[in-house]
Amino acid sequence: MRLIDLIMDIFVWILISIIACLLGGGIAWIFQGKSMAFQLVLSYAYYFNGIFIVGTSYGVFFFIKKTYPSAFIMLCNVVHLPEELNINILKSYSRVENPLFHHGISAAITIIGGIILFQCGYPLEGFSKYFLAVTSISLFYIGGLMFSYLIFTVLIFRKLDDNYKTIRFQKNTEFVELENLNIYLTTLFLASVIALYLAFRGTLTANFTFENALFNEGIRKFLLYPLVIFLPFVLFSGFYIRYVLRKIHMNGLTDKVNDLYKMINNTRENKSANIKQYLELEKTVLEIKEKLFSKSNTISLLSIKDSPSIIISIALIIQFLYQNDSTIQSFINTILGK
Repeated sequence: MRLIDLIMDIFVWILISIIACLLGGGIAWIFQGKSMAFQLVLSYAYYFNGIFIVGTSYGVFFFIKKTYPSAFIMLCNVVHLPEELNINILKSYSRVENPLFHHGISAAITIIGGIILFQCGYPLEGFSKYFLAVTSISLFYIGGLMFSYLIFTVLIFRKLDDNYKTIRFQKNTEFVELENLNIYLTTLFLASVIALYLAFRGTLTANFTFENALFNEGIRKFLLYPLVIFLPFVLFSGFYIRYVLRKIHMNGLTDKVNDLYKMINNTRENKSANIKQYLELEKTVLEIKEKLFSKSNTISLLSIKDSPSIIISIALIIQFLYQNDSTIQSFINTILGK
């Protein structure tokens, strides 16, 4: 689940996207002429930014699909669950792998997105028009599939959150395992935010005609649909998953410290040690406590690794406000000297 695997998946799908673009252009050339073929390639590659959007979105999705089972196993290796809760978590995971749930959520998102894009009006005609429609609307389907993974993941962690007092990290859990899980989550959410940013930029630069829009120019507002649907949930998921893991971690540390203090109290009550030995024992316990809690940042809610995701998210929010709030737009234009 290394970053290089994600980059390779995206690179492969960018190549596939380029091939699809050239293939579509070739078919348009044969049946619609050289001029239409050129316009199709220009619209797909430049205006819709299809090469990078399709490559990134499909690459991220197939990375998630490929690595999700391994990530779930990693989670199971890190936490120790009571038997009943373990059964419930496995049932929830089986729903994650159920295609009916996945495609049901994705289909609903795609239908709404497809209606919005068609109302915006695709350029060109015939094959070229529908080539652009299929490739762009398919991004809603892929986004919906990724969204379903996030939904079911949050539901799994909700179960962990509700039962955090009964959950402990495995005794043989090492810092490296927790760090690997944290890096995986960071990489996943960064890739998701980048894909979302590119998709949103693509809807703004796409050469839609807006000629037959049901709500005329008002349909432009609906191009914010993917941003409004996906971004808040992606950010919430990244925070919530770490919050639950940190909650379990801190609860386990607190129990260990309480056990140490119980040992001190038992020693004092049983008078099994003199005052000097008792003070040395208490000092040792305090040192152990400090070392334990010094590791509490193993799972942080936010870290420097999250900076790229946060910066891109802020850029998306500013762009959203700039497009839809005239006051913010005027303020930013003033700063930029426009």
